[in-house]
Amino acid sequence: MLDAAERARAQRFHFELHRRRFAHGRGMLRHVLGHMLGLAPARLRFHAGPQGKPGLDTGAIGGPPGVALDFNLSHSAQWMLLGLSDGAALGVDVEVPRHVPELRAIAQSHFAAAERQELLSMPVEWQQDAFFACWTRKEAFVKALGGGLSLPLDGFEVSLRPGEPPALLHTSDPAHPTADFALWADRTPQGGWCAAVVRRSGAIVRTFSLL
Repeated sequence: MLDAAERARAQRFHFELHRRRFAHGRGMLRHVLGHMLGLAPARLRFHAGPQGKPGLDTGAIGGPPGVALDFNLSHSAQWMLLGLSDGAALGVDVEVPRHVPELRAIAQSHFAAAERQELLSMPVEWQQDAFFACWTRKEAFVKALGGGLSLPLDGFEVSLRPGEPPALLHTSDPAHPTADFALWADRTPQGGWCAAVVRRSGAIVRTFSLL
């Protein structure tokens, strides 16, 4: 199913395991999008947005006119999270469980001041869960904006305390008010962390697991 650019990118991975994971992810993406559009997966063509986020090049594939579809794909080790919307901009992120000894340093460099304070005020045994909750929500939000650093990671705040509802609490850019977005987050069936952000107030997120 993959095009020449995707095959070349897969070959740039040093390890065969990583090449297979990339190819599998792109193949599944093509399969799902092709099914949604009624097109053969190999016909799909992609382009990068201004901030680097991949999108469908509907003009190059001769797909149905007026298609409203956005997607985002996230990888973490052997896991993959695919988000689809009916046209609303969205971003997703997934992270596998792992020990992060430098989480405080990462939080100091990338989290907003209120997030850092909240994280460091928690019991130590809560901090890894809170760190990954915060990280996946922030990554999903940045991707919903188109990727890149159109808004720095410390330029907005999300909830992160275990047991509290996920929420986008504040953004420093008036072009991206919190009321414009819906944030969903959960733990994966395998114990990881995942999040999705949709640029539509009150958006409903439904999840499906392919194990």
